Amino acid sequence: MDSSFTVAYNIAGTLGGNHTIEFKFPFDVSLVHVSLSNSTTTDATVDIGYTGATAAYLSAAAVGDSEVAAELKPADFVGGASPHILKSTNIIVSIDYDGSGGTAADDFCIVMTFTPG
Repeated sequence: MDSSFTVAYNIAGTLGGNHTIEFKFPFDVSLVHVSLSNSTTTDATVDIGYTGATAAYLSAAAVGDSEVAAELKPADFVGGASPHILKSTNIIVSIDYDGSGGTAADDFCIVMTFTPG
C-alpha cells in the first residue's frame, strides 16, 4: 500500500511579488517529489527548506514553463536524496515570482509529495 500524500498550493493570476508558504506535520516525513508549473514562460524559482535554512531541501528550482510542469525527483534535491524531515519542523516554500528580475510566473502551482516516517 502506497502511503504517500501530497500538499498542493495554487496562486491564480500573475504573481506581483514573492510568496512564502509555511506548514508543519505532526509526524516525520520525507519529501520524494515536487511538481512546479505556471501558464507562461517565466524566470520564477522555488526554494524549499526550514526556518534557518530556507533552501535546505530544494534550491532555486526553475518553475515549469507554458503549462508544462517541471518534475523534480530526489536526485534534484539538495544532497541528491529525499530529505528526512522531523515532525514539527517549520517547512518553508519560498517562491521568487520572477527569478532574478525576469518574467513573473502566472497561475503558479506547486505539488509536493511526501511519505510518512
